[in-house]
Amino acid sequence: MQAADRRQRLQALLKLGRMMRGWTRLELSNELGRDPTKLVPASGNPKLDLVEALARVLSWPVEEVVYAIRGGDEEDPHDDLERVPFEPEAMSIFIADARRHRRWEDLRAAGTVLHRQADDGEQRGLGDHLVANAWAGMGCFAVALSVSQRGLGERGLSFATRTLLALDSAVSHFALWNLVEAKAIATELLEQLDRRDRSDRLCRVATAAAHSIRGHARRREALAEAVPDAAMVNAASDDLATAEREYRWLNDDFGDVGDLGRSQVCRGGRLECEAVERGSVERAIEAFVEGLGEVVDLDSIGEVDLLESHGWWCVFGSNLALRSQDEVRGVRAMAILTNKCFEIADRLDHWAMRERSFTLEHFRRQRAWETEERFDDWVLDAEDLRVLMGTMGRFPRFRPVGWRILASAGFVDA
Repeated sequence: MQAADRRQRLQALLKLGRMMRGWTRLELSNELGRDPTKLVPASGNPKLDLVEALARVLSWPVEEVVYAIRGGDEEDPHDDLERVPFEPEAMSIFIADARRHRRWEDLRAAGTVLHRQADDGEQRGLGDHLVANAWAGMGCFAVALSVSQRGLGERGLSFATRTLLALDSAVSHFALWNLVEAKAIATELLEQLDRRDRSDRLCRVATAAAHSIRGHARRREALAEAVPDAAMVNAASDDLATAEREYRWLNDDFGDVGDLGRSQVCRGGRLECEAVERGSVERAIEAFVEGLGEVVDLDSIGEVDLLESHGWWCVFGSNLALRSQDEVRGVRAMAILTNKCFEIADRLDHWAMRERSFTLEHFRRQRAWETEERFDDWVLDAEDLRVLMGTMGRFPRFRPVGWRILASAGFVDA
């Protein structure tokens, strides 16, 4: 890439950072520690401290800023662990509460403490499991994957800890659309779990999770094709039916509402598969849209896992709407579904759901244009821009769509 190209890309990133933060050029310069007239070097190759500062402004990993400039794990700036208890029982309570209320920074800090205080590989692995969970909760799946893989490299791991870390890794691969890797890990886990005590709660949870991950990965892979492979769709449906049943039984036995929410997500994915398999796409779209009657008021759903399941049902319905033979009705259904999906994703601060929402809304607008159905241009305020940029930083596969959205909204040249 020529120097002029690098300068142009850097200028675009600086402009986006300033606009998403709502800063003046002087405020941005102060944050970056640069004279306003010297933000872009003639060579187009900024110094490392400027790249790191710009990465913090954009909420991107450093390597992604470098890639964007040159045309190719952000260091964690937080090291305040004083709020984390060190006594084992208090630590367990702290961790459980952080997970229940999705306080991901607290969970990350707790895992970091466990890792630093560890005497052996098992304890370090448990710490890495918590840290990976936290990064995944914040939508930073590439970082989560790196942490879980580090944990899997420890010696002396128990079967339970190795299983948890493997599930962490599979979830991150799935979120990043590494579907082959997600399926492979889930399949290997299921083979191992078949030889274990199936009455053990961890084994039951892991069995449900592995079937869910493999089922959704198969669903994504099969339904990405215009004419899906029937065997793959059936395999996805079978996995999701198994996971749906296992999670429902877990909820019955232990009363964890999270398992009920996860069961609902699997059911929605299964219904998407069955609608394609049976040729009942139009009826299924109507059912998914009608189901939004349960989430007119988001405050009426107190459990976040149940609310999350409704968000994913919006995704499944939108996927089917893209297959509608009545293109105008499909576009209109997607407008309703993606709007609610954005709403739920924002309420939960759910980055993976935001990635799907942006992507599906982009596809809807493309299809609306093709069918001459009226639609509004992308209009992004500072908060929308922050969310879009955060999504681009977290999901490499989404980045081309993100750039198109930015171009259509007039933030960068098409």
